[in-house]
Amino acid sequence: MIRTMKVNVTQKDIDLGVQRLSTKCIVQKGIEDWGRVKGVRLLRVTACQQTIRFTDKEQRLRFYYMTPPHVALIIAAYDHGIIPKPFSFVLRRDRAVQIIPVMSGQGKKQKAWRRAKAITEMATHKTHPAKGKRFATPNASPAIYGGSPPPLLPGSASRVFGVRGLNRAFVEHLLNLPKTTTKKGKK
Repeated sequence: MIRTMKVNVTQKDIDLGVQRLSTKCIVQKGIEDWGRVKGVRLLRVTACQQTIRFTDKEQRLRFYYMTPPHVALIIAAYDHGIIPKPFSFVLRRDRAVQIIPVMSGQGKKQKAWRRAKAITEMATHKTHPAKGKRFATPNASPAIYGGSPPPLLPGSASRVFGVRGLNRAFVEHLLNLPKTTTKKGKK
């Protein structure tokens, strides 16, 4: 079971990453590397300035995390052509915003049927997979568990996470990087 992921984004990940593409992001490459090293089969890994998402094939769970603020800034900088140095960050299971079961099957009708059956079973007589508690209501929506709400700025209703206003000048100011460190051949 995935509890804590210490993801190291290496220079190789940075070199192979593609700007402005969440399925080939430098963070996505780092998460895939973590999975290979730990022997965890991760599918559909994507990372952007707002969320990090992946599916654990063995557990049949889809994990959704808010991108940590410092990682979001690095992604924003990379998307604006500023090449970061190798870095690392930690994703903890208890900080996941959403963890949902993944249903297998072919075709939309079969997937919908299996999902409805699983939701009904979980809501009516099964216990909560993470905490061992019974679900309160029958026919509930998909199980959403893990994590707490994203942090807020002090004295405000604004979330710490977000991408508004992350233009190149602002990112350079926050990262305190010179304007000449851009990826060769990219604008």
